[in-house]
Amino acid sequence: MNTRRHFLRSLGTTVALPAFYSLRSFAAAPAGAKLAVTATGAPLRSAFFFIPNGSIPSFWWPEKTGTDFTLSRSLEPLKDVRQHVQIMGGLENLNGEGQQDGAGDHARGVATFLTGVRIKKTATDIQAGQSIDQIIAKQVGHLTRHASLELSCDAVRKSGACDSGYACAYQFNLSWGGPASPM
Repeated sequence: MNTRRHFLRSLGTTVALPAFYSLRSFAAAPAGAKLAVTATGAPLRSAFFFIPNGSIPSFWWPEKTGTDFTLSRSLEPLKDVRQHVQIMGGLENLNGEGQQDGAGDHARGVATFLTGVRIKKTATDIQAGQSIDQIIAKQVGHLTRHASLELSCDAVRKSGACDSGYACAYQFNLSWGGPASPM
């Protein structure tokens, strides 16, 4: 059954350019190697996009899988770097599910997106985990102009309760420097 909720629950999509290839290359790089560039000398970048209210799938997903696909309408601007784009779907983060804690899907979904950690349902004693963007920043950030950029159109809210007993810090922060350090 393809419902909107099922789609959003399994989305967990990350567009990282060029994500896995670059992660593999810096994990095995010899000491002293230039980690902040790709094999061609282009700057190494990783980007994570979160679409909290969903999207129209046909605007984002190619019709075919594999390398022989046509970019969708929303991905068309990436045509010049198409060979470096990885589109992943069907991912599921069970720590973002609400069976154990009940309501609070928005806060839980945001906080677990890049951490993968089951968050503590509390308004004051936040406990999440370090997010993947900050793990990458610690590995290669010293070789780039900015180790990490966290951008949002939401107001900064790090205290108080926002969503069914969950702290505002969970609902308004995708990036986490540590369990109690929203970025």
